[in-house]
Amino acid sequence: MRLAVIRNGFDIGLAWADELARFASLSLVYLAMPRLALRGQHIAIGMLPELLGGRIQTVMAIGVELGVLAFCTLTLYGTHAYLMRAGKFSTQAMSLSNWVFYAPATLGITLFALVAVLRLLKIAGFGQSPDHQTGSHP
Repeated sequence: MRLAVIRNGFDIGLAWADELARFASLSLVYLAMPRLALRGQHIAIGMLPELLGGRIQTVMAIGVELGVLAFCTLTLYGTHAYLMRAGKFSTQAMSLSNWVFYAPATLGITLFALVAVLRLLKIAGFGQSPDHQTGSHP
């Protein structure tokens, strides 16, 4: 209520609050993503692999993890290309360097790629196989 009065009544906006909220929410999403994938608590649709079962299920699990690696690689490449141009600029409200602003997302995607590698190693027999049907570890 008080912020609405300040913003609308005195025409004073709190641009830094919006920017901080955006930074915090994106950081939370990108940093939670690899943790959830590592613990098998991410969203998984397992109807088709469950129906097919056996060797096809393993092949599909490998395909999923390779797809995650491809996504992470393309995202990191795109982020690098973007920051090579925009890294010298700062955000408008909080004057954060774009390198700092995008650091949690870059870290999250990097960790997500490492989780995909770990999950591939588990599928290959270097650990317990991740459960792609229910999204939970045995």
